[in-house]
Amino acid sequence: MTTNPPTHPDLSVFSDDPFFHELMKSGRSRLELESQSLASRSRQLEDETRGMAFDHYSTFISAADCCHDIAGQFRRNQEQVSALTDDLPKVASTCLDFHGKALKLSEERKKTSMVLANHTKLLEVLELPQLMETCVRNGHTEEALAIIQVANKIGKPLGGVPLIDGLVKSIHVSAVWMLNQLLAKLKTQIQLPECLKIVGLIRRMGAFNEAELRIKFLQARKVHLDNILKSLPNTDQLSLLSKMVEQTRIGIFDTITQYRALFSDDETRFSGTKSSISSYRMIFSSWIYQRLNKFQEHLVEGLNQLNDIQGLEALVDQVMYFGQSLGRVGYDMRILAIPKLNDFAVRCLQNILDQGRTNLKEVLANSQLVYDFSIYDKIEHGPKAEGEFQITYYPVAIVYNTIIQCLNQFRYRMSVTTAVKIKSSMGSFLSDALEIIKDFEVINAKQGPLLQEEMNESTIPHLNGLIDGLGNDFVRG
Repeated sequence: MTTNPPTHPDLSVFSDDPFFHELMKSGRSRLELESQSLASRSRQLEDETRGMAFDHYSTFISAADCCHDIAGQFRRNQEQVSALTDDLPKVASTCLDFHGKALKLSEERKKTSMVLANHTKLLEVLELPQLMETCVRNGHTEEALAIIQVANKIGKPLGGVPLIDGLVKSIHVSAVWMLNQLLAKLKTQIQLPECLKIVGLIRRMGAFNEAELRIKFLQARKVHLDNILKSLPNTDQLSLLSKMVEQTRIGIFDTITQYRALFSDDETRFSGTKSSISSYRMIFSSWIYQRLNKFQEHLVEGLNQLNDIQGLEALVDQVMYFGQSLGRVGYDMRILAIPKLNDFAVRCLQNILDQGRTNLKEVLANSQLVYDFSIYDKIEHGPKAEGEFQITYYPVAIVYNTIIQCLNQFRYRMSVTTAVKIKSSMGSFLSDALEIIKDFEVINAKQGPLLQEEMNESTIPHLNGLIDGLGNDFVRG
């Protein structure tokens, strides 16, 4: 058995003990006696402890059991404390979540309280789309414009809010509907005061800039004028042309009056790009020229469907009045319409002359008439009245009546170019008539010279005298 070497006790533990200080002051004899005293005292304490244990055995057992129970409870408490320590982060997280939800519920409660406090005003705002639709349907444009202004005022600061965005979008849809209604009214027959009101409303809506507003107005009036022309009654072609001219004149002048009352094109200018600046006047001028081109198309189309020149003089006067009226506002179109009328007149003249040639050939080709020439004999006439011209033979009368019919058709004022064309056509007709009669002389040598004699000596000189107003004399036989 080994013994541990003696160790020096740590005396600093007893530095403050009075008994230790007392021993330090005692001598050796006192220390030896003190050791025996301490041993005796230790045996005495052990005896007292043993006696106490025997005397109080049940108490020690109870104490031991109690200590065991207390130790078990301490262990359980430790386990519960450990479990609680493990659950504390979850509890903290749950508390934070609860705090966040509580804050959200508080905010929602505040919002709900605010909504409840402003329930009447909010209800008025939510009813704006329905009210806007009702106003547009019933034609209350002023009230609809006020609703649009309110919607714009609400939408600017509250943009991005789904409810407000949907409300503003619904109102804008109704605004587009109202705009289409106003544009549709411009396509109907309207008076100047109503036109001023409608364009003013469109301008206040801010849907178009000034250039676009002018274009939309002119497009609407174009549709109105086209609808009028399409609805003209399908009577005879000449009456249809006359009504077309009249309705075009009225429609264009109504548009000019309304446009000048609505817009000012004298000083204002707009720029499409920095390098190109165009006057507003060009928009209106383009519209006028477009309508005049359309008018010429209708005029040419109508004239092509006419077969005779009867009644053309009234139509010409109507077109000239139309052009003269437009000339007062700087859009005289007579120089464009006159060639169309003159071409039609020359075409009608040519038809008359062609029919005269055909009739002359048919009469001279009829064998019965050729060999039974008695119907061409001179007829006894009474004394001729002043200015009266008498024709002896029927074929010559056909030539004479053809020229007279042409001259009677052309009583209206014509251009020099048209007069030259008429002169050339009539000259060709007389030359052809003489050639036809000469060919007849080959068939009938007796009557042919008589017809030529009357043509050359009296008929052609007389006809040349009648057509002096159209230019130089026509060709003589």
